[in-house]
Amino acid sequence: MVDILKVEVLGEQLSRKSESFAGLRPSLERILADIHERLTFRARTYIRDEIANYIPINEDLDYPEKLEHSADVVSETTEILRRILRGTGEKLKGNF
Repeated sequence: MVDILKVEVLGEQLSRKSESFAGLRPSLERILADIHERLTFRARTYIRDEIANYIPINEDLDYPEKLEHSADVVSETTEILRRILRGTGEKLKGNF
């Protein structure tokens, strides 16, 4: 939204239009500044609440368990995909 307002509307559209839209530029610049301020505020709030004040629980810090669980999920997913592809391949062979 910021890029569209800044580049396309303020940069391209208003510069191509004549003096009739000159009064619109200050309003659009204020809107752009407001959007920037709000995005900055939301980013800082998220960083403060979700990152800076994050307190990990034991499960978050148990990386060996997380890695083992991830490996199990990958193995299960691979097996399911293998079965699906085998089934699809057999159907495709039969259709040709």
